[in-house]
Amino acid sequence: MIQDVSTAESRTEMAMKVVGRLESVWRYPVKSMPGEALPEAYVSFAGVLGDRLYAVLLAGAPKAFPFLTARSRK
Repeated sequence: MIQDVSTAESRTEMAMKVVGRLESVWRYPVKSMPGEALPEAYVSFAGVLGDRLYAVLLAGAPKAFPFLTARSRK
């Protein structure tokens, strides 16, 4: 069955409801370091392109979690 959706009433029923607005997009290329505001971004199933590509390693840290994080500060 083919349905005619050319009437204004049908188009209104098919409209999407706005549930929020995006105010800004930020990317953090290095884990736990300052980010950068982006005018636009490519987003895939894995997230924002270029986000958290790098991390700082601590030489004396346990091998299970060798990364320096913001929570590591003393």
